[in-house]
Amino acid sequence: MAEYALLVTFIVVLLLAALEGFGDTAQDNLEERGTHVGNPQGFEPTD
Repeated sequence: MAEYALLVTFIVVLLLAALEGFGDTAQDNLEERGTHVGNPQGFEPTD
């Protein structure tokens, strides 16, 4: 039973770390692409 609890704890920690990482990445992408300025597709002029 202790092994099961340890495994569940490990999985939960990994999930929380992954979710936090994905959230930071998505926020960085939004800021880089300028979608928060009103550009829903996130396309920037290249020239």
